[in-house]
Amino acid sequence: MPSLREVSFSVKGGECLALLGADGSGRTTLLSLLAGLMVRFYPGRLTGECLVHGSCCVGRRPKRTGLSLEDPTAQLSGLAFTVFEEVALALDGGDARGRDMAVWELLGRVGVAHLAERNPFTLSGGEAKRVALAVLLAGGPGLLLLDEPFAQLDPASRDEIKGVLGDLKARGATLVVSGNDLGEMAGLADRAVVLDGGRMVYDGPLAALPDDGDPQGWGLTVPLVTRVAQAARTRGLYAGPLPLALDDAEGRWCL
Repeated sequence: MPSLREVSFSVKGGECLALLGADGSGRTTLLSLLAGLMVRFYPGRLTGECLVHGSCCVGRRPKRTGLSLEDPTAQLSGLAFTVFEEVALALDGGDARGRDMAVWELLGRVGVAHLAERNPFTLSGGEAKRVALAVLLAGGPGLLLLDEPFAQLDPASRDEIKGVLGDLKARGATLVVSGNDLGEMAGLADRAVVLDGGRMVYDGPLAALPDDGDPQGWGLTVPLVTRVAQAARTRGLYAGPLPLALDDAEGRWCL
């Protein structure tokens, strides 16, 4: 059976797309395709076309595109003794002063300047993800492909990563963020594409997904406020679209 089939969508510049699906739905395969890793590093057969920045990305690395893996340590060089050195290794050329200034700018952008002298392999999960993101940003990508950036993080670290991604979006970056939790994407993603068994089953506004789709049937994690509102609506106690965040439900309870 094909890993992906009947998948067709586009992403606008400056947009944040939530790529949603249960484990095994094809999310990572699709991100690998967009990053140019198919079919060069992962053998297989592809029909159709995949364009990034207007150029074919099958078997070749697209320009100005960065892929962030679920495990941030997999993106660290293993050659640096400090976080500062790790980010510096990712920068191309330039004089020492200019490179140092660029490193501090990148560390500040993802909120880890205070970790500059730390060993990269002593960081927490959230800290390591932000450092890996700084390394990725060193290449100046216009398109960021992020594979489960919120996975295995505590709520505080999740909010920090979400804030960093929100800042990157505000600066004009195009984001494709994969995951299976609707609540994690609320307030960040404009649009959602949902994969189920390798097939695209939804492409539309993230906010409309609870009403227009079948998120639980597709194996997605649905926020508690959404489930409560859904139950309340069947009893006439809630009016309006199903919310993904508590603020979205304000003024809609019929009590």
